[in-house]
Amino acid sequence: MYQKTAEGLETVSPTAPMTVSALVMGLADAARRSVTPAEVSEAPAISEGATRAQYANVLRDA
Repeated sequence: MYQKTAEGLETVSPTAPMTVSALVMGLADAARRSVTPAEVSEAPAISEGATRAQYANVLRDA
């Protein structure tokens, strides 16, 4: 699921700041369903100031 989320983050505003909202939307899009709070909390932490493209790389390494 992280690979597909990473692709989506890079496609939609890759230079925008990474937010939890963007993570939730990306995970839900990849899963094609609503995601649970547990699934969101299991994702790698978002570094302060990270862009969506930078966080996509973190997801690929997870």
